[in-house]
Amino acid sequence: MSLQIYQDKFDDFFNQITEESSNTRGAEVIDKQDFLFINKKLSQLIAKSWLPNDPEGAEFRKILLRGDSEEIKNWLKNHDVDLEGFFRVSINIEVSWDTFFGNLKETTTLGAISNRANTYILPYPPRPAVVTDEQLERWVNDTNPDNKFPLDPYIPLSSC
Repeated sequence: MSLQIYQDKFDDFFNQITEESSNTRGAEVIDKQDFLFINKKLSQLIAKSWLPNDPEGAEFRKILLRGDSEEIKNWLKNHDVDLEGFFRVSINIEVSWDTFFGNLKETTTLGAISNRANTYILPYPPRPAVVTDEQLERWVNDTNPDNKFPLDPYIPLSSC
């Protein structure tokens, strides 16, 4: 998998949420740079949770393994990833163990026309053995704004 595939997946997801969010945000447009920032930050936090000797990463890993949507949202918000603030809609978070790409889906409650919610599928697969601690640390500590995606295809792309 190359960076071009990451870029293509990101562009597809960004276009999808831009179209869907026009219903909830009105004329306001989702800023692509803000979206890239949140996407990178979330990907870095996932990578950090895979590091064996990182207390903050271990805390996030435990929270993800519990799978409590509110707990995950609160932890992320305290780490500069406010998904509901960004999308300006209520979001439930589901942790997916079998994907490297995040997804946002609209859900409705049967029989309730106005009861719509959005569910963000947060990618949290098991850490692949081919990803080294050094690769994870390099991505976790990457502050270069030009590096928008992880260089290793096995580090999840959050696509929040």
